[in-house]
Amino acid sequence: MRRSLDILRPTWPKLAVFLAFVAIVEAGSLFSWAFTDGDAPKPPAYDLVRPLGFLLWPAMVFLLTPLLLVDHLLLVMTGHAITNRDTWWSVAFTTLYLYCLASVAVTIVTQLTKQRPAPNATG
Repeated sequence: MRRSLDILRPTWPKLAVFLAFVAIVEAGSLFSWAFTDGDAPKPPAYDLVRPLGFLLWPAMVFLLTPLLLVDHLLLVMTGHAITNRDTWWSVAFTTLYLYCLASVAVTIVTQLTKQRPAPNATG
C-alpha cells in the first residue's frame, strides 16, 4: 500500500506537470466564453488566451474527459454529480484529479525512460 502511495509524493516534475495541467484547464475554460451567446460578460483574461484558444480548449476537454465520464456515471447511478455541487467542491475535486493525473503521468514517463544497465560484454 505504501508503495502505491509513493506515486503521489510531490516532486518538482510532478508539480510542474500539475501546474501545466491547471494552466491548460484554466485557459480552456476562459476560452469557453467564445462558445456562449454573448450574454455573459467577456472574461478579463480572454484576450490573453484567444490566440491559443483553439489549441487549449481541446486539450482541456481531453484532460477532463475521464473526470467527466466518472462524474456522469455517478450521476446516473446515484443521482448526484461531483461537478454540479458547490463551486469549492468542484474546484477541489478537479484539482485533486489533475494532481493524481500528473503524478501518474510523470511516474509512467520516469519508469519508461529509466536507463537500463548495459548488457554484460563478457557474456
